[in-house]
Amino acid sequence: MKYLCSTPFAHPASVVTARLVSPPGPSRNSTRSAAASPLGAYETFLDRAAEGLTATGAFTDLDRPAFPWSRTYTRDEWLDQLRTSGLAKPLADAGKLDTILTRTATAIDAAGGTFTLNSTAVALTATRR
Repeated sequence: MKYLCSTPFAHPASVVTARLVSPPGPSRNSTRSAAASPLGAYETFLDRAAEGLTATGAFTDLDRPAFPWSRTYTRDEWLDQLRTSGLAKPLADAGKLDTILTRTATAIDAAGGTFTLNSTAVALTATRR
C-alpha cells in the first residue's frame, strides 16, 4: 500500500502581503529569506519525514514528487483568500488586518488588478513493506 504525505507551501503573495505592513528589522529580513525559497522550508520537513519512515524499516520506495501549478487571482479573489486564511485572526487581533487588506489591494491594483501565483505542491510517498 502506498502512503502519501503532502503539503502545499506558503503562498509567496502572503509573504509579500506581510512585508507591506511589517516594520523594518530582523523579522522583516527573515520574511525575505522565507520568500526567497519557500520550498526549502518544506524540503526540510519532507527530509525529516523521509528519515523517520526509513528509520522504522517499515517503508520502502520513498518518492518525492512535485507538482507545479499556477493560478491568476483578481484583487477581490485574493482579498477573500486573505480574509479566510490562518493569518487573518492574529492580524485582526493585532489591529493590522484592515491595513494589510488595504495595502494588498493597492499593490494588486498597481500591478493591473490581477496577479499570477506560481506554486508547487510537494509530496512524500512510501510503500509499506
